[in-house]
Amino acid sequence: MCAPLGALYSNLDIKYLGPIDGHDQQAMEEALEQ
Repeated sequence: MCAPLGALYSNLDIKYLGPIDGHDQQAMEEALEQ
């Protein structure tokens, strides 16, 4: 049985930001500011 990826992170008290292109600096900054 597999749990959704977001559930794994929430159980570990980690905020999951979702798939982000690490080479897109503007997208990274916007995601980290949230």
